Amino acid sequence: MRKNILFKTLGFLLLGIVIAGCDTASQEVEPVISPDNYPVATFTTDFSGETVNEGDTISYVITVDKQLDKSVTFHVIPDTGNVADDHDYEYAPAVLQPYTSEVSMDVIFPQENLVEGSETFSFEIGATSLADKYLLNPSTENPAHDLTIVNVNVEGKLTINMDWNNHDDNDFGVYSETADYTGVWSLDGATGDQPEIDMTIWNSDPDGDYYLGIWDWGNPPFDYVFTFGLDDNSMETLEGSFNGTTAADLYDTFLYSEDYPPFYKVIKITKSGSSYTYTKL
Repeated sequence: MRKNILFKTLGFLLLGIVIAGCDTASQEVEPVISPDNYPVATFTTDFSGETVNEGDTISYVITVDKQLDKSVTFHVIPDTGNVADDHDYEYAPAVLQPYTSEVSMDVIFPQENLVEGSETFSFEIGATSLADKYLLNPSTENPAHDLTIVNVNVEGKLTINMDWNNHDDNDFGVYSETADYTGVWSLDGATGDQPEIDMTIWNSDPDGDYYLGIWDWGNPPFDYVFTFGLDDNSMETLEGSFNGTTAADLYDTFLYSEDYPPFYKVIKITKSGSSYTYTKL
């Protein structure tokens, strides 16, 4: 009797396995989701070439051939090996809203009044996040550019930059000793920025000597770099160290006001029309 029960039990188990196997084999596998029907993004621009000037803008129109029920955001994607950095270009992310087909994006190269040589900038435009990237057809081709950004200095002016190697707030001023005027010419280089920028000497201003000086706010010693740029994009650089009252080669101090510490002349600029010579004191 026990043998019969055992055989019957084994038989039922075997039958169950066979039925389960048949049922599994008869199920259909769900098809893999294909991106073939996803929308393709197209980028249109009037820009062509490999060079932009500071002050230029490259404009794009981004269109999709099918509308989405979700938004897609497009960004500028810089090459991490670029010489240029994020102060050399500006843009606002372009958000393609749901149930729309078009959005615009501007890439702006600001005229920043920094005297510098040309810089290289490689970038592309595309959807960067995983959520956005997989809403578009993989056949979408992001526009890519390898650009040279040409520095542009303000027409008719001498552009002066001062930078330094510590994190203190250092300032410079311009003092005039021309035949027309002697005294403080400009405080534009005393703003709290780094680098400091001054563009107050124009080609049309009186010829003669102008002096660049540094105020001793108690920050020295530090190394400084003065860079001079003309509107033909020529540039010159003078470097030095500022040690305040201990420096024998810094002389001829004067006070702008009682609120200012001593001012030390460090560079003489001799102006003749639109020509300038620079002498470290």
